[in-house]
Amino acid sequence: QVVELQLLPDLHIISDYDDSNCSISDGMNAAIEFYAKKKVDVFVGPVCDYAVAPIARQTRYWKIPLLSPGAMASDYGLHKVSMFPMLTRMGYNMNSFVDFLVQLLNKFGWRRFKTLYEPHGMNNIMDRFCHIGT
Repeated sequence: QVVELQLLPDLHIISDYDDSNCSISDGMNAAIEFYAKKKVDVFVGPVCDYAVAPIARQTRYWKIPLLSPGAMASDYGLHKVSMFPMLTRMGYNMNSFVDFLVQLLNKFGWRRFKTLYEPHGMNNIMDRFCHIGT
């Protein structure tokens, strides 16, 4: 739509994609192929934490940014500088959620809470996605 609406008329964008299959090996293989063929300036995705991890570790050596609406696990934030310097998480993540929850509990003086979730919810995204998120 950017091209159709001529929002950036002087910019030529080439978009290519591959399916990570939420797999450590499939996602990494696709990233290596794009890199080896010099077909990438920035990675957008993958979303699945399993597929993001090896690519995010490697992009620091390739000096290629990785933007992901996934990468929700707290390790991506805790090890941002040492392991994932080229990763930008664009959406909800466990670090920001925990910070928000702590502030909410403190503001209202709440000390006890219960979590309700479906352990096998959203399996189409990732096995036990809701369980891992909780």
